[in-house]
Amino acid sequence: MNLIALATSRWGPSLVMSLCRLLPRSSIRHLGGWLSSYLAGQRDLEFVRNLRSNVAVIHGLPEEDANIDRAVAQLLYNAIMSYADFFRLVQVGPERARVACELDPSMKQIVRECLATGQGLVLVGAHMCSFDILMLGLREVFPSVQVLTNANPEGSSRVMNQIRQEQGIEVTPISVRSLRQALSRLREGGVVAIAADLPVEFGEELTFFGRTSQLPVGHTRLALDTGAQILVGVSHRVGEGAYQAEVVLAPRPESTGDRKRDGIHWAQDVLSRLEGFIRVWPDEWLMPIPVWPQPAWSP
Repeated sequence: MNLIALATSRWGPSLVMSLCRLLPRSSIRHLGGWLSSYLAGQRDLEFVRNLRSNVAVIHGLPEEDANIDRAVAQLLYNAIMSYADFFRLVQVGPERARVACELDPSMKQIVRECLATGQGLVLVGAHMCSFDILMLGLREVFPSVQVLTNANPEGSSRVMNQIRQEQGIEVTPISVRSLRQALSRLREGGVVAIAADLPVEFGEELTFFGRTSQLPVGHTRLALDTGAQILVGVSHRVGEGAYQAEVVLAPRPESTGDRKRDGIHWAQDVLSRLEGFIRVWPDEWLMPIPVWPQPAWSP
């Protein structure tokens, strides 16, 4: 079993939690540096190949460029340190998450204004390294959040969902039942979170970093069906064990009378805003499956 297979197995989270409990932060930092460099060089691993493919697109470089090696290593380092920080928070108590993930006052004001209207709120994010820390930190301004996730979680994903539930994050794999729950919550003025950067079979052709990919539009359908607003948000590392949340409101587009068309238009706007965040923090976007079917670079 290679390191990636171990990390993504059901034993992975427990192993990382044990290391975080036994080792000081300095040792975790050194171990993370070695692991990230080692894994970045394992190009035969599917996980690493997929990262390289995605990273090459967002940097606009050939996959064989030396800068891609460095970018993937930095991405893996950020991921390792973010998970280590998350597991440390889990061990010391969720109240520490507010210290770990700083919420800008202007962001808090945007959220409070949205919630004050009585409308529901769809928080749309991307697969950033510190997603879990963001979810913990946002509880400062959100009374409760329903997070819609992968319909069939396996291995470490299933275990991570259990850990998130224990931390008060309501995780619901996508199903007919969870979508009905989301609709009900939004109509009652609640909050639902979902990612919009993961390719899906029943998505729409949207433009992301100048290339088309079949990406989800379910978040805009939820908002259109319930009158909810959409906030686009991510988080990123700003220092040792410290993170910053960033959000922006994605205004509802003017209705054309064609609900499907409006949903696609809104989804493209949301995706463009996510792209803007990822361009600023490209070494934080941890997408483990290929987003685009075409090669990153054609001679």
